[in-house]
Amino acid sequence: CRHELQERFPSVAQQVKESTATAVLDSYAKAAEKIDNTCTLIPWLAPDYLLSGHIRMSPARLADVLREIGALEFHEVTALLAAACGRDIAQVPLRELRATVAGLRQLKDYRALAASLQPVAHAAGLATDDLPALYTLLKTARDLLAALTNDDIALLSRVFQAYAPVLGVIGVTADDLRSLTAMTSATGKPAQVVRYLELHGRVSQHPDLRAPSRQSIADFYAKTHKLLEHQMDARFKGLQNFAGDVQKIIIAIKAGRRISDEQARVLFGNLTCVIAEPGMISRHLPMTEDLVDYLIIDEASQVSIADSISLMLRAKQIIVFGDELQYGAVGAVNISERYAAQYFKDILRDYALDMNAALSDEERDRLAKEAVQEQPEDDQESSRVEPVSAGTKEWLKTFSVRTSTLSFAKALKNYSDSLNIHFRSFPEIISYSNDFFYRQSQIDLVPNRIRTKPIGDVLRFLPVQTQGNSGRNVNLDEIEAIKADLERLHAAGYMGTIGVICSFKEQTARMEEVLRKELPFYTELERDHRFQVWFVGDVQGEERDLVYYSLVQDKRWGNADLRTIYPIVGGTADNIRRLKMQRLNVGFSRAKDTMVFVHSMPIADYSDSRLGDALKHYANIRDATHDVYVTDTTVFGSPAEEALYRLITQTRFFQAHRGQCRLIAQFEIGKYIRQEYHRYIPSYRVDFLMTLGSNGREKSLIIEYDGVEFHTRNPDVVTAHNFDQEYLEYDVQRQLELENFGYTFLRINKYSLLPHRPGETPADVLNGMLERAFV
Repeated sequence: CRHELQERFPSVAQQVKESTATAVLDSYAKAAEKIDNTCTLIPWLAPDYLLSGHIRMSPARLADVLREIGALEFHEVTALLAAACGRDIAQVPLRELRATVAGLRQLKDYRALAASLQPVAHAAGLATDDLPALYTLLKTARDLLAALTNDDIALLSRVFQAYAPVLGVIGVTADDLRSLTAMTSATGKPAQVVRYLELHGRVSQHPDLRAPSRQSIADFYAKTHKLLEHQMDARFKGLQNFAGDVQKIIIAIKAGRRISDEQARVLFGNLTCVIAEPGMISRHLPMTEDLVDYLIIDEASQVSIADSISLMLRAKQIIVFGDELQYGAVGAVNISERYAAQYFKDILRDYALDMNAALSDEERDRLAKEAVQEQPEDDQESSRVEPVSAGTKEWLKTFSVRTSTLSFAKALKNYSDSLNIHFRSFPEIISYSNDFFYRQSQIDLVPNRIRTKPIGDVLRFLPVQTQGNSGRNVNLDEIEAIKADLERLHAAGYMGTIGVICSFKEQTARMEEVLRKELPFYTELERDHRFQVWFVGDVQGEERDLVYYSLVQDKRWGNADLRTIYPIVGGTADNIRRLKMQRLNVGFSRAKDTMVFVHSMPIADYSDSRLGDALKHYANIRDATHDVYVTDTTVFGSPAEEALYRLITQTRFFQAHRGQCRLIAQFEIGKYIRQEYHRYIPSYRVDFLMTLGSNGREKSLIIEYDGVEFHTRNPDVVTAHNFDQEYLEYDVQRQLELENFGYTFLRINKYSLLPHRPGETPADVLNGMLERAFV
C-alpha cells in the first residue's frame, strides 16, 4: 500500500514520512471541509479551482472576470442563463452553466434551421413544428432533385420562357412550381393546354414551317376528293361480286320484307352511304345492334321518336341535325291520344320490368296522361325537353310518341353545338328570323350571302283591292294579282324558282286550281321553275328563289281571321317555341332572293297578330335601307374581301346606320380625286370606301384587307405583333398620299379580327373598330 502511495501520490507519501498518516488524513479532511464550505457559499466555484485551478487563474484575475461578466455588456447573456437555470446566476454551479450554455447553443442552431425551413414549410402548406411531415417532404424533394439533371431543369426553364402566357391560362407559373400539378388533369382547359404544347412541339420540329398557300389547300382538297371518289367507286363496284344477294335485297324490299343480316352486311360493305326515310329503314333493315357506323338524322324536329328510336339502336354513333325553332314532329303531335297513351304505357311497363323499378298504376296513369295529353293549338310546343334526372320518373316522358327526335337527342346528348351560318337567303330576308327567333335563343345568324339586287327587288309589297268576299279563307283578288305577276315574270324570261305560301289551306287549294286552269305555261312553271303552292304549315324543308305570300284576310269583308293561324300579341301562343309562332319563322325563311307580300289591307291593319310585326319589320327594312349592294360578286379581289364585305354589313354599327351608310367595293379613288381636286394622282383603287352621312356632313373611311402574301415584305416572319412593320413600301406610300386628301384608313388582316374575350365574334371586333373610326 505504501509502495502504491509512493508511486501515485509521492508528495502525500513524503508528508506521511515526515509525520503520521493520521495527522495527514486529519489535515486533508479539514481542507476538504473548507472547500465544501467555500463551494456552498459560492456555488458556481468548482472545488478543483481551490485545489489547483487558482494556480492557472489567480483569485485576483478571477475577480476581474467576474466583474466583467456582471457588467451591462453581458447583462442579456447572464439574464438568459439565469432564466434558463431558474435562479440567480450567482447560485448556479459552473457545471450547470456549461450544460445550459451548450443547450442554448443547440437551441440557437435549431432556430436557425427552423428559420431556413420556414419558406419550405410555407410553400408546402405545413407547420414549422410538424417535423415528421417536413422530414417526409424534404426526403421526397431530395429524391426528386437526385433524379433531376441539369438538362431537366434547363428544359423546364425554357418551357416557362416559351409558353408562360399559355400556361398562365390554367394558373401555372414559374414562381410557384406547385401549380404544375394543374397539368395532370385529363379534362378541361389543362388537358387542352397539354395537347396544345404537344402539337406545338411537334410542329416546331420542322425548321422550314410555312403556312400553305391557298392554291396548295385547294389542290389538297381536290386530291382528297378524287381519292374519296375512287374509294367509293371501288366499293360500289364490289356489288358486282354479289349479284345474287343484290337481287334478293331488291325482291325483299319490293315485297315489303326485312332483309337478312348477311344481306345487310353485303349492302353496307359495298355502299358508303344509304339515304332513306326513317320508315323504310325500320321496315327493311334487320334489327341488329351496331349495324351502321353513323346514323345521321336530318330535320330531326319533324321526326317522332317512335320513328327513330329503333334506328338509333342499329347505330354505333348518332348525329342529329334539327332546328328547335321550326316545326316539331307535327304528325306525332296530332296523333290519337288513345294510341299515344297505350304506346307510352307499354314503354313504362317495359322500363319497370327491365330496371326492376317500382311503378304504381296511379303513377303510370299520371305519367301517360301528362305525356300524351292533347294540347290546344295555341299551347302546342315543338321542342319540349324533359331532362334526365336520377331518382325521378318524369324524364321517361322523353319516350312519348309526341316527342321529336331532336328533343329526345337534346335530353340524352353527349355533345351539342349550334350552327350559326345561314347560306340560303339574302341578309334582309333572314333578318326577321334572326331578330325575333334565333337571337332570343343566343344564336346570332351570320348570313353567308351578299345582296346583289336593289332592296326594292328583294322585298316587294303588292297591295290588292279586294272586290268582295270570295268565300271563307279565300281571296280571289290576291290570286289574280299573283297570276298577273307570274305572267309578267314569264314574259320577262325569269329563270329562277318560284313558290307561293298561303296563310289558309282553302286559299292554297283555290290558288293551285285557278293557276293550273288559267295559266297556259303552268306545266312549264312546274318543270323549269319548280313551282308549287303551299299552306304555311306545310312548307318546312322547301326553298325557292322567289316566294309569294298570300295573306288572304280583308277585314272589310270578314273573309278570314289570321289570328287563327298566327299568334295573337300577348296570347298563349306568343312564344318562339309554340307551333303557331314557328309558322312565321318557317314561312319567312323559305325565300332566297325575293319576297313578294300580297296584301289586301294596309300593313298597320295586320297588327292584331304577330304577322303584323313581321310585315312591319320588312317594310321598315325596305324603307330605311340605303341601297348598299353589289350587282356582281366578281368585283371582289379575293374571297377574303368578299367575306369582309359580308362582315361589315352584319355589324351592329352598319345596321344601326343603314340609312346613312354607303359601302363601295373596289372604289377607284385615284380617278375620283383627279376629277374632284384636279390633282394628279396614280390610279389607286381601294378595297372599300365607307361613308357615313350625318347633319349634312359626310365622313369617309378607307377599309383595306391586307393579305399576308400580297402586302408584306416577308410573309414567313409576319405575326400579329409585327404586321404593321412588314408592309410593302408601296402600301405605306399609297396610304400616306391618300391621307393627305383627308381620308382615314382602317387596315384589316387575318389577325386583327380575332376575338379576345369569351363570347366575342369577329363581327363584334369589327363593330368596335368602325365605332372608333367614325366617332
